[in-house]
Formats: sequence, structure tokens, C-alpha cells
Amino acid sequence: MGGASSWYSILSISAFLVSIWIASKVSRTIGISSIVLEISVGLILSPNALDFLPHEYSVCYAETITDCETHHEKLEIAEEGVDHCDLQAYLDAGKYASSWQ
Repeated sequence: MGGASSWYSILSISAFLVSIWIASKVSRTIGISSIVLEISVGLILSPNALDFLPHEYSVCYAETITDCETHHEKLEIAEEGVDHCDLQAYLDAGKYASSWQ
């Protein structure tokens, strides 16, 4: 990652942290525990709600990995089509079948 995308990533992360800091200041002004608004802001800006942070910084890396050993993962790869298939790798590994069995 480099160039403009790095700048936007740094800007997004900084804005996220500033938002949490502002929530902390607001909660002190209101007189409630700061953790309440900090968690609320974190949940609102999370990938499940507004997806504010870049994907590569907000999602667990293990969830983005495809395990090619399970039938379910192989089916997902097959459904994506030829854009995500390296036929030569299958041929080299001896895992290419010429037809469905």
C-alpha cells in the first residue's frame, strides 16, 4: 500500500481516534463514564455499521485467508470464476481434474 491510499488510511485512522477522543471529552462534560461513549463511537464507526476504517485495518487477517483444503472454500473459489483461478498452480500440484466426477 502506498501513495494516495496510504494517505487516506492514515487520515481515516486519525479521524477514528480523534472521534473517540472527542467522545471521551463529551462524556466528561456530561458527567458519565467515558468508556460508554468511547465504545459507542467505536461500534458506530466499526466495519459492521459505517465501515469507516479501511478494510485491511479493521478486519481480522485470518478471516480474509481462503483455506483451499475445505470443500466450502473450493466451491467459493469456483463460483468466483476465472478471475481468481491459477490453472498452472493446479497443474503443478497435480490437483487439476479434467471433468467433474
